Amino acid sequence: MPVMEPTYEAEISLEELWARLRPALPIAFGLAVIAAALAYFVVSREPPTYEAVARVIVVQPYTTPAIATTSVNVPPLDPDAYREVALSLPVLRQAMGEGRDFDALKKRLRVRVVKGQRSSVLSLAVRHQDPKTAAAWANAWAEALKAWEDERAKGNFARDEASLASRLEVVDNELAEAIRAGDQTRIQALERLKADILRDLDLVRALRISATGNLQILERAQIPQRPVAPRPKLVALLVAFLVIFLVIAIVFLREALDPRLRSSEEAARMHRLPVLGEFPKMPPGVSRELPKEAASFLRANVDHALVSEDPKVILVTSPDASEGKSSVALSLAKAYARAERPVLLIDADLRKAVLDRELSVKEAKGLVDYFEDPFAPIEPVKVEAYLDFIPAGQLPENPSELLSEHWKGFLGRLLETRRYGVIVIDSAPLLPVADTLVLAPHASGTLLVVGVGQTMKRRLQMALELLERIGVKVLGLSVTLVRTSWLFALGKDRYGYGYGYGYGYGRASRGKGENAGIQGSAH
Repeated sequence: MPVMEPTYEAEISLEELWARLRPALPIAFGLAVIAAALAYFVVSREPPTYEAVARVIVVQPYTTPAIATTSVNVPPLDPDAYREVALSLPVLRQAMGEGRDFDALKKRLRVRVVKGQRSSVLSLAVRHQDPKTAAAWANAWAEALKAWEDERAKGNFARDEASLASRLEVVDNELAEAIRAGDQTRIQALERLKADILRDLDLVRALRISATGNLQILERAQIPQRPVAPRPKLVALLVAFLVIFLVIAIVFLREALDPRLRSSEEAARMHRLPVLGEFPKMPPGVSRELPKEAASFLRANVDHALVSEDPKVILVTSPDASEGKSSVALSLAKAYARAERPVLLIDADLRKAVLDRELSVKEAKGLVDYFEDPFAPIEPVKVEAYLDFIPAGQLPENPSELLSEHWKGFLGRLLETRRYGVIVIDSAPLLPVADTLVLAPHASGTLLVVGVGQTMKRRLQMALELLERIGVKVLGLSVTLVRTSWLFALGKDRYGYGYGYGYGYGRASRGKGENAGIQGSAH
C-alpha cells in the first residue's frame, strides 16, 4: 500500500518563524539590557542642555483707501522663506553678534513652522547649556528676524516714495511747458494731478517712518526650568530596541544564508517527504542508542510505510557522514525487539563500522567473513531477546566490489531462513562512496537520515536524486541532531566531532574517535 505523502506549505509559517526566533530571544534581551545600561551611564554623564522657544506670527497685509496704489504692509513671504531668512547670516549676526562660529551655532538652532490658511507661526528654538543664555538668544533672534522684516517694509515704502517723486518731477516739467504755452485747461489738470501726487508723497513719507513688516512677536522665550537633553532613559530604551532588532536581523540573516538544514519541517517542505522520526542532539559520552519513545515512533511510521512487506528489509543511510545513521539503525532495531518482533541488525558499513563496539561484539563472524565463505551457515550474534546482530567483520580494501558480488546472494540466504520479520541494515553514507547504491535496490525501503545543522540542503537533494535514478523506494526522513539549546540559534555548536569519509577511501582506521555517535557528530 503506497504511503500518502503529506502536503506542506511552500512558505515558512509564522509558527516556524517563531520557533526559530524564540531561542535567540534570551540573548537578545540580555544584550539589550547590557547595552541599555551602558548607554544610560554614558548619556547621563553629559552636561544638561536647555531649550528656549520664541514664537513669531506672520500676519496678512492690509490696504488703506487713502492710497490706491500703495499698501500699508508689504506682501508677506512664504513661511518656508522666513525659515531660511531666520537662519541667514545677517539675521544671526544681528541677534548674536559678530565673531561667532555660525556653522556651529546653527546646530543649536531650530526653526519649526506651523502653517495656517491666513497666517503662520514660526517657533525659534535655541539650545544652550545655560538656560538664561538660551532664553536671551531666542528673544534676540526673534527681534532680529522682526527687524529684518521691518526693514523690508521700509524699503518698500522708500521705493514708493522714489516712484512718486519721479512722477512729481515729470508733472512739474509738463506744467512749466503748459504755462509757457498759455494752455489754461492743461494747466488746471496738471495742477490737480500735482496736488494728488504731493498728498500721496506726504502720506508715503509718513508711513515709511512708522512702517512695520508682516511679523509680530507672538510669545517671548521664557527661561527653561528643565533640560531637554540628555535623555538617558529614552536613549537607553532606543538602544535596547535597536539591539533586539539587530539580534533578530542577524538570526534571520543567518537562517536565510545557512546552506544546512535548519529543521525537520524545512526538509519535509523542500522535498515532499514525510518525517518518520526526530531525535535530539545527545551530549557526549552517552550510549549511541537514541531515546526509546522517539525510536518507537519511528518504528510505527516505518511499519505503516511497509505494511504490505514481509519480511521488511530496511536500509538506513544518510547523504554524508556524521548525520546519525548508525544511531538510528541501532535504535530502530531495538525498538522492533522491544515490540517482541524478531529483528536482525546488519552492519553493512564496510568503510567504518562502529556497531560491533557499541554492542560489545568481539570475535564473531562478520559480513565480510560470510562473503568470503558463501556456504558457511549464517550465525548472527544474539544481542538481546528478539535482536540478533551481524557485524561488518574485518574491513576490506574493496568494499564496493565485494558488496556488488556477494550482497544479493547473502541477503537471499537470509530471507530463505524466514527467521526474521525485520532486517535493519546500517550502510555507508550515500554520496561519498558507492556502497549504498549496491544495497538499496534489494531493500524493501530506504530510510534517509539527515542532521539538523549538519546536512547540506544541496547534498540532500543530490542524495534523493541519486536514489530516484536507481529506482529506490525512499520511506521518508529520520531527523537527528535536533537542538533545543539557544546556542544553535547563533550557530554555536558545542560538540565538534568529525568523521572522515571521502572518495577513494580505503581501509578505515579503528583508532581513537570512532565511537562518536549522534553525540555531536553521529556516524
